[in-house]
Amino acid sequence: MKPIHLNLSFALVLILLGFFSLYDNIAYGLSGRPFYSTFNGATTDFSNEDKIDSVSNAVLEKVPFGKINFSGQTLDFSNLDLDAHKIIEENKIGIDAVNLHGLNAPSILTIYGSFGNPVVLEDNIPCYTGGRHCNIIANTGSEVRFTVDHFSSFSIMDAGLPSGPIAHWKFENNLNDETGNNDGSCTNCPTYANGQQGQAA
Repeated sequence: MKPIHLNLSFALVLILLGFFSLYDNIAYGLSGRPFYSTFNGATTDFSNEDKIDSVSNAVLEKVPFGKINFSGQTLDFSNLDLDAHKIIEENKIGIDAVNLHGLNAPSILTIYGSFGNPVVLEDNIPCYTGGRHCNIIANTGSEVRFTVDHFSSFSIMDAGLPSGPIAHWKFENNLNDETGNNDGSCTNCPTYANGQQGQAA
């Protein structure tokens, strides 16, 4: 009979542990604090915030992946499940805008990693438009920081060497003669070892 008593005692312990865990979660939820146990680093300590519904300049970080800085923003974090709906993982930062619509705000994102020629992707599509959104403000060699106007899913693509022309020269006269050569002169052109100048490719 002893094994039965031990099993019953063990089951009772498990039930009590589950009850206390449930109680802690309910109590924490009733306090209005967000759930953010998977975050670390410079993450805002919400337990020290007097007004969870108006937190200024909040930071969410997951070392060694990345960071979200809501600089200049005052946001409502009441009862938000950041663990379930905020994504910070390797080369990706995103938000479930349906469940965290109150956090769909301008911010500074940092993705940790080494990128030679970084391009910001939004939902896997290059998104820089010349304004604040997807604008890279720093590339230190170990991290890329960029600004966004709203949230989606962001990542970094290393574009390698720049594409497109890297130099050009101005040719004079006709470029469309029958031999495909330029009969005129070239302005600020390089010197060719074979003595030819202006050969059209």
